[in-house]
Amino acid sequence: MSRRLARVALASLLLPALTLPALAQSKGEKKGAKDGKKPPAAAPTDSAPASDPPAPAQDEATRKEEARQHFERGIALSDEESWNAALVEFARSRELFATRGNTKNLGLTLRKLQRFDEALDTYETLLREFPNLSPQDRAFVDKEVDELRKRVGTLEISTEAGATIRVSNRNRGTAPASALRVSAGSHVVRIFKEGFSPYEGRVDVLGGQTTRLDAKLEALVQSGRLRVVERSGLQVDVEIDHNVVGKTPWEGPVPPGEHAVLLRGQGNLGTPPALVPVKLNETASITLAVEPLESELRVEPQPVNATVAIDGISVGRGLWTGRLKAGEHIIEVGAEGFLPERRKVSLRKDASENLAIPLERDPDSPLWRRLEPSRFLVGAGAFGAFGSAIGGELTESCSGGCSASLPIGFGASLRGGYQLGSGIGFGVELGYLRVRQSVSDRQDALRPVGLPENPGLASDTLTLQGLQAGVAAWYRRGKTWGWAAQLGAGVLLGTMQAARSGDFTTATSKVAGGAGLPYSVGPVLEDAPARYLYVAPEVRLTYRFASRVELGFGAQVLVLSALQQPRWKDERPLLTGSCGAQATGCITDGQARFGERTTAGQLMFLVNPGASLRYEF
Repeated sequence: MSRRLARVALASLLLPALTLPALAQSKGEKKGAKDGKKPPAAAPTDSAPASDPPAPAQDEATRKEEARQHFERGIALSDEESWNAALVEFARSRELFATRGNTKNLGLTLRKLQRFDEALDTYETLLREFPNLSPQDRAFVDKEVDELRKRVGTLEISTEAGATIRVSNRNRGTAPASALRVSAGSHVVRIFKEGFSPYEGRVDVLGGQTTRLDAKLEALVQSGRLRVVERSGLQVDVEIDHNVVGKTPWEGPVPPGEHAVLLRGQGNLGTPPALVPVKLNETASITLAVEPLESELRVEPQPVNATVAIDGISVGRGLWTGRLKAGEHIIEVGAEGFLPERRKVSLRKDASENLAIPLERDPDSPLWRRLEPSRFLVGAGAFGAFGSAIGGELTESCSGGCSASLPIGFGASLRGGYQLGSGIGFGVELGYLRVRQSVSDRQDALRPVGLPENPGLASDTLTLQGLQAGVAAWYRRGKTWGWAAQLGAGVLLGTMQAARSGDFTTATSKVAGGAGLPYSVGPVLEDAPARYLYVAPEVRLTYRFASRVELGFGAQVLVLSALQQPRWKDERPLLTGSCGAQATGCITDGQARFGERTTAGQLMFLVNPGASLRYEF
């Protein structure tokens, strides 16, 4: 919601409160004031901002005036979009004197802070306590309730009877508990019962659906004991590792190790967290003194199961809400697979601070790949192609003064696939390959019918080209810079083109000296089908220059095995001889053929260095 829309919504909520004297000028509220009755207030929860309760002798008029002042401060803070501070003011206003205005604005502020289950509870309280809303207000609240129900799920927990249940650091009663309504998303669930090892786990809740959690508590076989005392003898709540275990003085079994202990009293009385080491079969004692804690802090780590430490004292995993002294505090958050975060926060007196701390993933952590989401991808590549020989009978017959160039060419490919979070991927590929090799001055002969061979030297230019289609699987690691290993396989369907020319001598002699007549032929072209299976191992160095775009540099070894070797079929006879200048006529041995030969080998090896680009959806 924009700031302007927030002003309009909050102004519409403020209007009925300001037009009714002392926030209670409806008929029902006037009657309540006249009869001396106090309107009902919302039930307290651990998640509501804590504040001092009104003194018993405080008269109703004073409470109304103080409630109005807190309400107006909440409106001003909402206009500045300072939602955490506004939440404290609206909650205090409602605690002093519940009205339509402060209840409605409390729900709106909780929704802004994405505390959807608490916002839904507040709106339903509004409908229950103030049923005579105006049509406009009723339509607004009904719409909010409908939207919030889509963002709230139900959590059913099966555990030991009598165990205390906390969800995202909010006390939700004891087991067996009815279905708990919680905001959609991830939550840390803690369950405590004396004599058992505490349960702590993460659960994901979907909006509008029911999630079931079987939280089995293990009997505490090995333990130490912890005794907690309040120095002045007050009876206050004892909280150990996020769990309220009883009241001071308290003593009970706990697992060996370090435990975070704090006390919580009425209003703003309490103690900061303290760390207590407990040894096996020994009793550790700690004496704490409650004091006014003027500020409230809410730490929301991401991921939700991250460990939170306050002033060097670990207070457990996940959301933490509590009271602290005003002033500076050091907040540290850490989780496996993430870079730790350290923040300094300055808390003001009688103020509430909400600290959201999202952690960045550690690219060097082994957990990183497991957390990477699976994605579809497309890619394209281009490469050069180099080999030792195309093979076949033509290159195998190259000897003496014959020379053969290295096969050189190029290719391109398109790829579509699916990348798993583990780094394993698979897909399909389409490509094009073109490779050329020259063989010069190879001894050969044309063979006329019924006459001796016409000896000579032949030269060939061989061009293999075709389309590739196959599948590929790969494994990649790394974030910004990384590497990938791939294996592809498929078929190449194409042609082998041979262009042949040469210089020969006729067998018939009618020139001076008795030598045959030299003549030239070509170039003669023949195309033959080429069918190959291929495998293609490949390694690449990768660089991610955008969140979903990756550039790769590497080399592929392409191994081709012929399904159908291309051959020079010699289907077209050539005319031998020529007309010599000293002859009375043309000298020719008639038509002749070279003879069939394979133009490529059974196996072919190419090294293809290149670059690729891919995009992930």
